[in-house]
Amino acid sequence: MKELEEAVNYFKQNEGYTKLFKNIRNKYINSGEIKGNIIITNLTDIERQMLSGLMKKDYSRNKQITRRIIKNIF
Repeated sequence: MKELEEAVNYFKQNEGYTKLFKNIRNKYINSGEIKGNIIITNLTDIERQMLSGLMKKDYSRNKQITRRIIKNIF
């Protein structure tokens, strides 16, 4: 459980992940599942940097990201 708490704290403390998790949350609220596509728009430099590291893809020039998510994303 300690590892989960550490992960939650990490993501909460790093603003670059806020839009990602809000989109995933909204997807779940609207459909009851965590799957399909999410679109993250108006990316800041911090968000591009954080998401590039998380997704292992260069988003440094993107203004928005569309990602397919599946139930087993985490």
